[in-house]
Amino acid sequence: MNEPTQEWLCGRHAVKAALLGGSRAVQEVWLRQPSRQPQGSDLQRIAAHCGVAVQHVDAERMHRALGEDASVAARCGPYRYRAEADLPTADPDGSLVVVLDGIQDPQNLGAIARTAEAAGAKAVIIAERRAAAVTPAVVRASAGATEYLQIYRVVNVVRVLDRLSRLGYWRVGLAPDGEESWCEVDYRGGVALVIGREGAGLRRLVAERCDHLVSLQMRGRVESLNASAAFAAVAYEVVRQQHLGNQAVAEV
Repeated sequence: MNEPTQEWLCGRHAVKAALLGGSRAVQEVWLRQPSRQPQGSDLQRIAAHCGVAVQHVDAERMHRALGEDASVAARCGPYRYRAEADLPTADPDGSLVVVLDGIQDPQNLGAIARTAEAAGAKAVIIAERRAAAVTPAVVRASAGATEYLQIYRVVNVVRVLDRLSRLGYWRVGLAPDGEESWCEVDYRGGVALVIGREGAGLRRLVAERCDHLVSLQMRGRVESLNASAAFAAVAYEVVRQQHLGNQAVAEV
């Protein structure tokens, strides 16, 4: 399937992140006039700094071009994925990489990207086939976080996990039947969190590459959390442990 040569991003957060993040070329920004939100001057200033033209467009034209009611939009080139050869080496003081084994729901991918960016992830790795890509819907669901992240789109997740091990990462898979508790693993140093597809979980070969398989204890009646919620819980345990580890070193 051919990739789009250009696409529209809608929403203030998505447009601002596209301008500042550097993950795609922004051709122009549209601001609806009259605007109901005092956001135009801020985006105009950022666009001018980035050398991007701004058009003031009436609501009818915005709706006709975008197919929805939006107050801010940007016409952009496609998302620029990073090359697998450029995956970062683990930082012994603590670093996080996120590996998605076939996440298909754009809302889930957007939510995971938002948490990954907030948690300071060095990279997010997604599968090229049978998985969600970075589309405008994903950018919006992430509140623009995709535009700040280093996202890699790879053919073979198993091969990438082998590479991450050589780069110094412990590979931790999230699995409902994982034998280790999510909060009992040592996450200091380089950690690659691996999240499986909605419903199906991690594929067998992917799970076999993980150094740890962890699960979250369900104390209520639901059997599991969705992928983005489970990732958020474990990601911030990684953040907590790595922060405390660095704090302890600083105090020595």
